[in-house]
Amino acid sequence: MNSAIQKAWSTALERFFCPDTDLFYEFVYDDTSKAWNELPTLENIADAYPNPCGWGTGMEDSVMNTSTALDTLVCAERLGRGSDVKGLADRFFDGLMRCTASEKNKGFVARSVSPIDGKSHYIESSRDQYTHLVYSFLSFYFSPLSSPDRKDSVRSVLSAVAEKCIREVIPENEYNMLREDGTIGKVNKMWGDIGAHEWMRLPMFYLAAYAVTEDRKYKELYDKYRDKALENSLSHDPEKSRCYCSLQMQLSLRAVYDYDTDNAFRSELLNLMKSLAQYGEKKSIQNSKEFSVPERGDEVNYRFCPWNKRNLTYRDEFGGYKYYSSGQAESPLNTAFYPVREVGEGSILAAICPERRVSYELSDAVLNMAQAIDFKKHSSVYAPLYLPCAYALCTENRMKYGKNP
Repeated sequence: MNSAIQKAWSTALERFFCPDTDLFYEFVYDDTSKAWNELPTLENIADAYPNPCGWGTGMEDSVMNTSTALDTLVCAERLGRGSDVKGLADRFFDGLMRCTASEKNKGFVARSVSPIDGKSHYIESSRDQYTHLVYSFLSFYFSPLSSPDRKDSVRSVLSAVAEKCIREVIPENEYNMLREDGTIGKVNKMWGDIGAHEWMRLPMFYLAAYAVTEDRKYKELYDKYRDKALENSLSHDPEKSRCYCSLQMQLSLRAVYDYDTDNAFRSELLNLMKSLAQYGEKKSIQNSKEFSVPERGDEVNYRFCPWNKRNLTYRDEFGGYKYYSSGQAESPLNTAFYPVREVGEGSILAAICPERRVSYELSDAVLNMAQAIDFKKHSSVYAPLYLPCAYALCTENRMKYGKNP
């Protein structure tokens, strides 16, 4: 492994991966701290403060990030890389299982859990978290890394998610997967008035449950939604949203592509995936060229401040809960946060597309971005985690589909 990529991965494990919960957290605030040092208190979490999603606190994307890491280890196993892959994959899986243990709402996937007690969590999840978890659990289930006991756990979780959709994604709930407390949240709508990149999520969840259980009920539900989902997905313009939206769309399309057996439908999916992959590759290369130069070093290593030491901004109230924000990711001072993050996300988006070869230029873009970052000073998990993940997936893609002309 290239030294810069190895440094990124080592940083992700040493500073962002908590050994008490086996989950990745999001931010560090100086050269030595750990990402779980300034998380919300149990009282904050119980009060849904600063918001019911835990946005901006450092524990909003543990499932998304740990799922990405788990899927990359499945890739690493296929590449024959590293003797510690199985042990680390088991730890990532255990961390994700912590987030599926709700006793109040079966099938609820918490965004993260607190290292203080290993279980406390915010009550509002999102389509994003579910999508990453379902995709990685599918990959893990069908890999040699998964033991019979792990497979049982995957079947239990994916069927519980599907049952939650059956129970809650109904007109009476405006087609939302509900918060853990049974209320409607901001970012859980699964059908109807949603973005084009979100339509394939619901059928993906049903097909995933069918793939691991072979329960025809889930296949029938998938068949009910899939054609409308694809029809409404075709209007997605990746240039009009953040790259993570297209990445999550690609995950849902790829899962459906892998487990649907209708070749005509799969062909339509593949065309859409290839267009998304082209966008992701272009975005990653452009952003790397712009931000991997020495002149942008201070921006790339913008230092976050702990959320609880900032003056929070009141955004609004929704579904009975108030939303306050630290605003750091969206700050005009934090110019590199999304562009650097998108180098990894765009590359993953391109690399997971079937029947399409990624370029060496794309791998070079990932590598150049990793070489440009001082990981001791970099505050966010998305670069040290997603760049190695992207590099591994691009490597596998080129090995599978051959060299570009």
